[in-house]
Amino acid sequence: ERLSLRASASLDSLSRMSPETARRVSEEAATLASAESSIETPASGLRTGDRIIVRAGEVVPVDGEIIDGTSQVRLDHLTGEPLPLTVSRGDEIMSGALSVDGALLLKVLRPAHESTIQKIGRLTSSASASRPHIVTFLDAVAKRWSYAVIVSTAAIAVLPPLLFHTPVGSSLYRSLVWLITASPCALILATPLVYVSGLSVAAANGVLLKG
Repeated sequence: ERLSLRASASLDSLSRMSPETARRVSEEAATLASAESSIETPASGLRTGDRIIVRAGEVVPVDGEIIDGTSQVRLDHLTGEPLPLTVSRGDEIMSGALSVDGALLLKVLRPAHESTIQKIGRLTSSASASRPHIVTFLDAVAKRWSYAVIVSTAAIAVLPPLLFHTPVGSSLYRSLVWLITASPCALILATPLVYVSGLSVAAANGVLLKG
């Protein structure tokens, strides 16, 4: 249960990497010096062509093109690249990128709901929701097999003493051995957890899996 909760939390965190607000400036601002005055606005309200400022230590809220400024940005949580990437005027930068040591003036390329980080979150959620064939098959088998194991275990424990007068202790022992060896619980429970956990670890390292 703990593994499943951690995996789900890891997947959900992808859609929360981008900040909910942004510092919007005048559309006429062409340099950082001319964009000193900013208004904090919901990132969901940004439109294509709006201009925003991202300061050092802040996360880029939407996909944008750098109009002015130079900074090193971290993308390890998105692409798996461990080293910061230097970006400057004319470069495109994706939402979720962390500006390490410089301020950036950006022109919004896409609304927040179409940004890269939101697409990653939707794809990852879709991948985790789609059940692989092996899980569907095991679920179908497990329901019938579990009933069969319970009934046969009870029969092994009760029938020999009643019909053949065998010792109750040995019958109980054999029934428990059968219950342990025939139980599909470990396989049935492990398969979905391993699948979801694998998706969450891959997503955290910038790899999307589906199917």
